[in-house]
Amino acid sequence: MPLFDETQLKNYLKEPSNVNVFLIYGEDDYLKDYYSAFIRDRAVDPAFSAFNLHGFEADEMDISSVWDCATAYPLMSERSCVFIKGMKLAALKKDAVEDIKRLISEIPDFCTLIVKAEEGAEEEKRNAAVKDMVGAFSKAGIAACLSKRQTNSIVTLIMNGAKSRGSSITKEAAAYLVEIVGDDLLVLMNELTKLAAFAGKDGITKEIIDKVAVKSVEASIFDLSAAIIEKNSDKAYRILSALKLDKVSPQMIIGTLSSYFADLYRAKVADKERAGLSNIISAYDYKNTAFRLEKAMKAAGKIGMKSIRKALENLTEADSKIKSTGADSFIVIESLVASLLTIN
Repeated sequence: MPLFDETQLKNYLKEPSNVNVFLIYGEDDYLKDYYSAFIRDRAVDPAFSAFNLHGFEADEMDISSVWDCATAYPLMSERSCVFIKGMKLAALKKDAVEDIKRLISEIPDFCTLIVKAEEGAEEEKRNAAVKDMVGAFSKAGIAACLSKRQTNSIVTLIMNGAKSRGSSITKEAAAYLVEIVGDDLLVLMNELTKLAAFAGKDGITKEIIDKVAVKSVEASIFDLSAAIIEKNSDKAYRILSALKLDKVSPQMIIGTLSSYFADLYRAKVADKERAGLSNIISAYDYKNTAFRLEKAMKAAGKIGMKSIRKALENLTEADSKIKSTGADSFIVIESLVASLLTIN
Protein backbone atom coordinates (compact mmCIF):
# COMPACT_ATOMS: atom_id res chain seq x y z
CA MET A 1 0.00 0.00 0.00
CA PRO A 2 1.13 3.61 -0.46
CA LEU A 3 2.50 5.61 2.44
CA PHE A 4 -0.33 7.07 4.53
CA ASP A 5 -0.60 10.46 6.23
CA GLU A 6 -2.98 11.07 9.15
CA THR A 7 -6.02 11.89 7.00
CA GLN A 8 -5.56 8.77 4.86
CA LEU A 9 -5.04 6.56 7.91
CA LYS A 10 -8.10 8.01 9.65
CA ASN A 11 -10.28 7.43 6.57
CA TYR A 12 -8.90 3.92 6.07
CA LEU A 13 -9.64 2.91 9.67
CA LYS A 14 -13.29 3.91 9.35
CA GLU A 15 -14.01 0.62 7.57
CA PRO A 16 -13.04 -2.97 8.50
CA SER A 17 -10.06 -4.34 6.57
CA ASN A 18 -7.83 -7.39 6.33
CA VAL A 19 -4.61 -5.42 6.84
CA ASN A 20 -2.80 -6.68 9.94
CA VAL A 21 0.64 -5.00 9.72
CA PHE A 22 1.06 -1.36 10.78
CA LEU A 23 4.08 0.91 11.14
CA ILE A 24 3.20 4.13 12.96
CA TYR A 25 5.93 6.79 12.88
CA GLY A 26 6.32 10.57 12.64
CA GLU A 27 7.01 13.63 14.76
CA ASP A 28 3.78 13.75 16.76
CA ASP A 29 3.86 11.44 19.80
CA TYR A 30 0.24 12.16 20.73
CA LEU A 31 -1.06 11.10 17.33
CA LYS A 32 1.19 8.02 17.29
CA ASP A 33 -0.17 6.99 20.70
CA TYR A 34 -3.76 7.72 19.66
CA TYR A 35 -3.77 5.74 16.42
CA SER A 36 -1.69 2.87 17.80
CA ALA A 37 -4.20 2.52 20.65
CA PHE A 38 -7.13 2.73 18.21
CA ILE A 39 -5.74 -0.08 16.03
CA ARG A 40 -4.85 -2.15 19.11
CA ASP A 41 -8.30 -1.83 20.66
CA ARG A 42 -10.00 -2.68 17.39
CA ALA A 43 -7.84 -5.77 16.92
CA VAL A 44 -8.28 -7.30 20.37
CA ASP A 45 -11.42 -7.74 22.43
CA PRO A 46 -10.66 -5.78 25.65
CA ALA A 47 -12.29 -8.56 27.70
CA PHE A 48 -9.53 -10.95 26.59
CA SER A 49 -6.60 -8.55 26.18
CA ALA A 50 -4.76 -10.20 29.08
CA PHE A 51 -4.48 -13.32 26.92
CA ASN A 52 -4.20 -11.89 23.43
CA LEU A 53 -2.39 -8.53 23.66
CA HIS A 54 1.40 -8.83 23.74
CA GLY A 55 3.37 -5.64 24.34
CA PHE A 56 7.11 -5.20 23.85
CA GLU A 57 9.60 -2.37 24.32
CA ALA A 58 11.80 -2.39 21.22
CA ASP A 59 15.11 -1.94 23.05
CA GLU A 60 14.36 -4.88 25.38
CA MET A 61 12.60 -7.35 23.11
CA ASP A 62 13.84 -10.68 21.85
CA ILE A 63 12.64 -11.40 18.33
CA SER A 64 12.03 -15.08 19.10
CA SER A 65 9.63 -14.08 21.90
CA VAL A 66 7.84 -11.71 19.53
CA TRP A 67 7.56 -14.49 16.98
CA ASP A 68 6.20 -16.93 19.59
CA CYS A 69 3.49 -14.44 20.60
CA ALA A 70 2.61 -13.59 17.01
CA THR A 71 2.15 -17.24 16.02
CA ALA A 72 0.33 -18.39 19.18
CA TYR A 73 -3.37 -18.91 18.54
CA PRO A 74 -5.61 -16.42 20.37
CA LEU A 75 -7.50 -17.60 23.45
CA MET A 76 -11.29 -17.19 23.54
CA SER A 77 -11.08 -14.68 20.71
CA GLU A 78 -10.58 -14.55 16.96
CA ARG A 79 -7.58 -12.22 16.99
CA SER A 80 -4.38 -11.39 18.85
CA CYS A 81 -2.12 -8.35 18.71
CA VAL A 82 1.62 -7.76 19.03
CA PHE A 83 2.45 -4.14 19.88
CA ILE A 84 6.10 -3.02 19.71
CA LYS A 85 6.85 0.44 21.11
CA GLY A 86 9.82 2.75 20.72
CA MET A 87 11.50 1.11 17.75
CA LYS A 88 14.48 3.06 16.38
CA LEU A 89 14.53 2.03 12.75
CA ALA A 90 17.80 3.84 11.99
CA ALA A 91 19.62 1.92 14.73
CA LEU A 92 18.55 -1.57 13.66
CA LYS A 93 21.37 -3.93 12.80
CA LYS A 94 21.29 -6.00 9.63
CA ASP A 95 20.16 -9.19 11.38
CA ALA A 96 17.36 -7.34 13.20
CA VAL A 97 16.19 -5.81 9.92
CA GLU A 98 15.97 -9.23 8.30
CA ASP A 99 14.15 -10.67 11.34
CA ILE A 100 11.53 -7.90 11.24
CA LYS A 101 11.08 -8.21 7.49
CA ARG A 102 10.46 -11.93 7.94
CA LEU A 103 8.02 -11.23 10.77
CA ILE A 104 5.93 -8.76 8.77
CA SER A 105 5.87 -10.98 5.68
CA GLU A 106 4.97 -14.22 7.50
CA ILE A 107 2.80 -13.04 10.39
CA PRO A 108 -0.41 -15.09 10.65
CA ASP A 109 -3.67 -13.54 9.52
CA PHE A 110 -5.14 -13.79 13.02
CA CYS A 111 -2.45 -11.53 14.53
CA THR A 112 -2.24 -7.75 14.14
CA LEU A 113 1.28 -6.32 14.36
CA ILE A 114 1.70 -2.67 15.38
CA VAL A 115 5.17 -1.10 15.45
CA LYS A 116 5.44 2.43 16.84
CA ALA A 117 8.73 3.94 15.70
CA GLU A 118 10.71 6.92 16.94
CA GLU A 119 11.64 8.40 13.58
CA GLY A 120 9.84 11.14 11.68
CA ALA A 121 9.57 12.20 8.05
CA GLU A 122 12.96 13.95 8.04
CA GLU A 123 14.79 10.80 9.18
CA GLU A 124 13.01 8.86 6.45
CA LYS A 125 14.31 11.30 3.84
CA ARG A 126 17.90 11.27 5.14
CA ASN A 127 18.37 7.68 6.29
CA ALA A 128 18.37 4.78 3.83
CA ALA A 129 17.71 2.19 6.56
CA VAL A 130 14.58 4.03 7.72
CA LYS A 131 13.37 4.41 4.15
CA ASP A 132 13.96 0.69 3.56
CA MET A 133 11.91 -0.33 6.62
CA VAL A 134 9.08 2.06 5.74
CA GLY A 135 9.01 0.49 2.27
CA ALA A 136 8.89 -3.02 3.73
CA PHE A 137 5.95 -2.16 6.00
CA SER A 138 4.13 -0.40 3.14
CA LYS A 139 4.49 -3.53 1.03
CA ALA A 140 3.21 -5.84 3.79
CA GLY A 141 0.56 -3.54 5.22
CA ILE A 142 0.37 0.13 6.16
CA ALA A 143 3.11 2.61 7.05
CA ALA A 144 1.64 5.85 8.37
CA CYS A 145 3.68 9.02 8.96
CA LEU A 146 1.97 11.22 11.54
CA SER A 147 3.39 14.73 11.31
CA LYS A 148 2.49 17.65 13.53
CA ARG A 149 -0.85 19.18 12.70
CA GLN A 150 -1.24 22.70 11.42
CA THR A 151 -2.26 25.34 13.96
CA ASN A 152 -5.88 25.57 12.74
CA SER A 153 -6.30 21.82 13.13
CA ILE A 154 -4.78 21.91 16.63
CA VAL A 155 -7.14 24.74 17.62
CA THR A 156 -10.13 22.65 16.51
CA LEU A 157 -8.80 19.66 18.47
CA ILE A 158 -8.44 21.83 21.61
CA MET A 159 -11.98 23.18 21.27
CA ASN A 160 -13.39 19.67 20.91
CA GLY A 161 -11.16 18.44 23.73
CA ALA A 162 -12.40 21.15 26.08
CA LYS A 163 -15.99 20.17 25.32
CA SER A 164 -15.32 16.48 25.97
CA ARG A 165 -13.74 17.46 29.32
CA GLY A 166 -16.88 19.30 30.43
CA SER A 167 -15.69 22.82 29.65
CA SER A 168 -15.36 25.14 26.67
CA ILE A 169 -12.83 27.42 25.01
CA THR A 170 -13.07 30.02 22.26
CA LYS A 171 -11.09 29.80 19.06
CA GLU A 172 -8.98 32.79 20.14
CA ALA A 173 -8.19 31.31 23.56
CA ALA A 174 -7.33 27.95 21.97
CA ALA A 175 -4.88 29.65 19.60
CA TYR A 176 -3.41 31.50 22.58
CA LEU A 177 -2.94 28.18 24.41
CA VAL A 178 -0.94 26.83 21.45
CA GLU A 179 1.14 30.00 21.50
CA ILE A 180 1.86 29.63 25.23
CA VAL A 181 2.32 25.87 25.53
CA GLY A 182 3.59 24.94 22.07
CA ASP A 183 2.28 22.49 19.47
CA ASP A 184 3.22 19.21 21.19
CA LEU A 185 -0.20 17.53 21.43
CA LEU A 186 0.74 15.35 24.40
CA VAL A 187 1.68 18.44 26.41
CA LEU A 188 -1.31 20.39 25.11
CA MET A 189 -3.83 17.71 26.08
CA ASN A 190 -2.33 17.42 29.56
CA GLU A 191 -2.56 21.20 30.01
CA LEU A 192 -6.10 21.20 28.61
CA THR A 193 -7.17 18.60 31.19
CA LYS A 194 -5.85 20.85 34.00
CA LEU A 195 -7.47 23.95 32.52
CA ALA A 196 -10.85 22.26 32.04
CA ALA A 197 -10.83 21.00 35.63
CA PHE A 198 -10.02 24.51 36.88
CA ALA A 199 -12.46 26.41 34.64
CA GLY A 200 -15.35 23.94 34.59
CA LYS A 201 -18.50 25.04 32.81
CA ASP A 202 -17.50 28.71 33.01
CA GLY A 203 -15.08 28.09 30.15
CA ILE A 204 -11.33 28.47 29.65
CA THR A 205 -10.21 32.06 29.13
CA LYS A 206 -6.86 33.69 28.40
CA GLU A 207 -6.70 34.80 32.03
CA ILE A 208 -7.13 31.22 33.23
CA ILE A 209 -4.49 30.02 30.76
CA ASP A 210 -2.03 32.59 32.14
CA LYS A 211 -2.83 31.47 35.69
CA VAL A 212 -2.80 27.67 35.21
CA ALA A 213 -0.90 26.62 32.08
CA VAL A 214 2.83 25.92 32.15
CA LYS A 215 4.59 27.91 29.46
CA SER A 216 6.89 26.13 27.05
CA VAL A 217 10.55 27.15 27.11
CA GLU A 218 10.14 28.53 23.59
CA ALA A 219 7.20 30.71 24.70
CA SER A 220 9.28 32.06 27.60
CA ILE A 221 12.11 32.96 25.23
CA PHE A 222 9.63 34.68 22.91
CA ASP A 223 8.46 36.67 25.95
CA LEU A 224 12.11 37.63 26.48
CA SER A 225 12.26 38.77 22.86
CA ALA A 226 9.15 40.91 23.29
CA ALA A 227 10.59 42.47 26.46
CA ILE A 228 13.75 43.34 24.54
CA ILE A 229 11.75 45.00 21.75
CA GLU A 230 9.76 46.97 24.33
CA LYS A 231 13.03 47.98 26.12
CA ASN A 232 11.63 46.50 29.33
CA SER A 233 14.94 45.55 30.97
CA ASP A 234 13.41 44.49 34.31
CA LYS A 235 11.12 41.98 32.60
CA ALA A 236 13.88 40.80 30.27
CA TYR A 237 16.32 40.03 33.09
CA ARG A 238 13.56 38.43 35.18
CA ILE A 239 12.76 36.03 32.34
CA LEU A 240 16.46 35.39 31.71
CA SER A 241 16.98 34.52 35.39
CA ALA A 242 14.10 32.04 35.24
CA LEU A 243 15.56 30.43 32.11
CA LYS A 244 18.94 30.12 33.84
CA LEU A 245 17.28 28.59 36.91
CA ASP A 246 15.50 26.07 34.65
CA LYS A 247 18.89 25.23 33.07
CA VAL A 248 17.72 26.10 29.55
CA SER A 249 20.66 25.76 27.18
CA PRO A 250 22.22 29.05 25.94
CA GLN A 251 22.18 27.61 22.41
CA MET A 252 18.39 27.24 22.61
CA ILE A 253 18.03 30.81 23.88
CA ILE A 254 20.16 32.15 21.03
CA GLY A 255 18.37 29.96 18.48
CA THR A 256 14.90 31.05 19.57
CA LEU A 257 15.88 34.73 19.81
CA SER A 258 17.34 34.45 16.30
CA SER A 259 14.06 32.95 15.06
CA TYR A 260 12.14 35.84 16.62
CA PHE A 261 14.28 38.51 14.97
CA ALA A 262 14.17 36.60 11.68
CA ASP A 263 10.36 36.68 11.97
CA LEU A 264 10.54 40.45 12.50
CA TYR A 265 12.81 40.84 9.49
CA ARG A 266 10.42 38.91 7.24
CA ALA A 267 7.46 40.85 8.60
CA LYS A 268 9.27 44.11 7.76
CA VAL A 269 10.07 42.89 4.24
CA ALA A 270 6.46 41.79 3.74
CA ASP A 271 5.19 45.20 4.86
CA LYS A 272 7.66 47.09 2.66
CA GLU A 273 6.89 45.01 -0.43
CA ARG A 274 3.18 44.85 0.39
CA ALA A 275 3.32 41.06 0.30
CA GLY A 276 0.34 39.29 1.82
CA LEU A 277 0.69 37.26 5.01
CA SER A 278 -0.22 34.05 3.13
CA ASN A 279 2.65 34.61 0.68
CA ILE A 280 5.21 34.92 3.49
CA ILE A 281 3.76 31.88 5.28
CA SER A 282 4.18 29.85 2.11
CA ALA A 283 7.61 31.22 1.15
CA TYR A 284 9.19 30.56 4.56
CA ASP A 285 7.21 27.44 5.57
CA TYR A 286 5.25 28.98 8.45
CA LYS A 287 2.21 26.81 7.76
CA ASN A 288 2.42 25.13 11.19
CA THR A 289 3.52 28.28 13.06
CA ALA A 290 1.58 31.05 11.35
CA PHE A 291 0.81 32.63 14.74
CA ARG A 292 4.53 33.48 15.05
CA LEU A 293 4.48 35.57 11.91
CA GLU A 294 1.20 37.18 12.91
CA LYS A 295 2.80 38.28 16.22
CA ALA A 296 5.85 39.55 14.36
CA MET A 297 3.63 41.61 12.07
CA LYS A 298 2.15 43.33 15.14
CA ALA A 299 5.55 43.90 16.79
CA ALA A 300 7.42 45.02 13.66
CA GLY A 301 6.28 48.62 14.05
CA LYS A 302 8.24 48.91 17.31
CA ILE A 303 11.66 48.35 15.71
CA GLY A 304 13.44 49.47 12.54
CA MET A 305 15.08 47.28 9.91
CA LYS A 306 18.55 48.58 10.83
CA SER A 307 18.02 47.53 14.46
CA ILE A 308 16.82 44.07 13.41
CA ARG A 309 19.96 43.55 11.31
CA LYS A 310 22.15 44.69 14.21
CA ALA A 311 20.34 42.30 16.57
CA LEU A 312 20.90 39.38 14.19
CA GLU A 313 24.61 40.31 13.96
CA ASN A 314 24.88 40.35 17.77
CA LEU A 315 23.16 36.98 17.99
CA THR A 316 25.56 35.46 15.44
CA GLU A 317 28.56 36.86 17.33
CA ALA A 318 27.29 35.48 20.66
CA ASP A 319 26.72 32.05 19.13
CA SER A 320 30.23 32.04 17.66
CA LYS A 321 31.75 33.18 20.97
CA ILE A 322 30.10 30.33 22.91
CA LYS A 323 31.17 27.73 20.35
CA SER A 324 34.73 28.89 19.74
CA THR A 325 36.13 30.46 22.90
CA GLY A 326 34.80 28.34 25.73
CA ALA A 327 33.53 31.46 27.49
CA ASP A 328 30.96 31.10 30.28
CA SER A 329 27.79 30.61 28.23
CA PHE A 330 25.36 32.45 30.47
CA ILE A 331 27.68 35.43 30.89
CA VAL A 332 27.68 35.63 27.09
CA ILE A 333 23.86 35.45 27.06
CA GLU A 334 23.56 38.17 29.72
CA SER A 335 25.91 40.41 27.72
CA LEU A 336 23.91 39.63 24.60
CA VAL A 337 20.62 40.66 26.20
CA ALA A 338 22.25 43.87 27.49
CA SER A 339 23.45 44.69 23.96
CA LEU A 340 20.03 43.94 22.43
CA LEU A 341 18.32 46.21 24.96
CA THR A 342 20.53 49.13 23.93
CA ILE A 343 19.98 48.85 20.18
CA ASN A 344 18.07 51.86 18.87
